[in-house]
Amino acid sequence: MTHDITPLQTAPPLSVWRNRSLLFFVVAQFVSMTGTQMTWVALPWYVLTTTGSPVRMTLVLFAEMVPFAVFGLTAGAIVDRVNLKHLMVGCDLVRVLLVASIPTLAAFGVLEYWMIVVASALIGTFSAPAYAAQSTVIPELVGEDEEALIAGNTAVQLASQITTMSGPVLAGVLIGIIGNAPLLYVDAGTYAVSALIIGLGVTYRHRTHEGTSESLLSETFTGLKYLWENRLLRVALIFVILLVFAFVGLIDAAFPVFVRETLHAGPGALAVLLAGWGIGASVGMALYAIVAKRWKLSRGRTIAVLMTGLAIPLWIPPLFPHLLTATAGFMIAGFFDGPLTVVFHTMQQTEAPPRLRGRVISAFTAMFMLSAPLGVAIAGPILEAWGAIPWMLGMAVIFTVLAGFAWLSPTLRAA
Repeated sequence: MTHDITPLQTAPPLSVWRNRSLLFFVVAQFVSMTGTQMTWVALPWYVLTTTGSPVRMTLVLFAEMVPFAVFGLTAGAIVDRVNLKHLMVGCDLVRVLLVASIPTLAAFGVLEYWMIVVASALIGTFSAPAYAAQSTVIPELVGEDEEALIAGNTAVQLASQITTMSGPVLAGVLIGIIGNAPLLYVDAGTYAVSALIIGLGVTYRHRTHEGTSESLLSETFTGLKYLWENRLLRVALIFVILLVFAFVGLIDAAFPVFVRETLHAGPGALAVLLAGWGIGASVGMALYAIVAKRWKLSRGRTIAVLMTGLAIPLWIPPLFPHLLTATAGFMIAGFFDGPLTVVFHTMQQTEAPPRLRGRVISAFTAMFMLSAPLGVAIAGPILEAWGAIPWMLGMAVIFTVLAGFAWLSPTLRAA
């Protein structure tokens, strides 16, 4: 029997900001994501500089993304059965060991490239249920009201986006002081702190799983079936699959190569670009939360406007490849990308019934995450053969086409 307190299911939206469990959860997300953002600078840069191969760099990213997508489907059925708090703490503690293993092996002089690939794959495996739990727990903390969900999702996503500013900047500084591999100890420590904060500060009433003889595989297909039969979620999924493909191909794969080979700069410049995107996204989310609270916004029209605002400035960096202009372009794009993330998170939570929420959200996440490794896998050889500019122009084309789709799709316009 659980002794957790009842979530604020009937609380008015303003009480979200006085929700102790939500605040602890947001802080935990901020801490762990700061470390993760540092790693997303340090690890690809470490592989790129030690091997000189964009293909090997993207393979490390690929290794982490594939299990995240594959195990993400089953993770939803697990999330709907277990205590979300315990699951998040457990996944954090396992990732402490996995992330710390890379600099530890390096310190003993036995670190091989294949070990980094394996560690990345295992990190992705345990990130899948953690991500599913983090998305599913928000309605348990703030209630089912859409205004409360927008506020809760904005708080969580804003904390994560702020780390895209603080994390890369810290990484750029610390890489110069302690090096790439030792920086991963810091990331491991952030997972430990996150586990402690969630374990001590987050409380909610665990919803008992309804008795069923269904296997995890059968429950997984239940989530997939609901996702496909819900027309709005189905269209949104197709949209997000293409969006994530382009996003990962741009941010994760092209950014390091663009900085190193086009701008002829170091990790500090990479940190500036990532921070520029993060600043824009943070401001955009904060403004969106204010606007959404005052006016009832059409989700469909909001998606179309945000997608257009995201696509246009992404033409600036490849056409005017200088650090200042690239940072400005990415900052403007981030301004529109931040609210777009909140809209899609809220859409998944409101469209999925509570008893299926973990499975539906995980199925949605796993399906679009399948496009993420595809993005980096295709990007690697192209980046190695032709450099960053042609690939970035191609990604700008995809973003622009998606903006047009958002305006023309009847399902999205009616959302």
